[in-house]
Amino acid sequence: MSSVQSPEAAEPRALLVDSEVRFFRALGNAQRLRVLEALFEGEKSVGELAAETRITPSQVSTGLSCLKWCGFVAARPAGRWVYYRLADPRVPQILELAREMVSRHAEALYSCTTLSLDERAGT
Repeated sequence: MSSVQSPEAAEPRALLVDSEVRFFRALGNAQRLRVLEALFEGEKSVGELAAETRITPSQVSTGLSCLKWCGFVAARPAGRWVYYRLADPRVPQILELAREMVSRHAEALYSCTTLSLDERAGT
């Protein structure tokens, strides 16, 4: 039995990996994480999120746009306002698991030179 994948089998796997990378990139921004955490308590408007996170409304809106597009956040229009909420109840669990792993591996994460190079390159 060969370990080489056919092109047909490799393409779906490559698409899955690309989607997983995009998933983590959506979470790989401090402002977006702060917005998500603010939504743990429930539905909020851009103004409420901006006040709570101390992020400008413009930056909150930009972050929400990404989070909504990627399926982390849902929106509900109500007259002149739009209220945002977590689109999936597993988001807090994902972030809690990340916190647990970070606490166990904090020194290694902070000293990783590859991540530092990635950040400088904007990747």
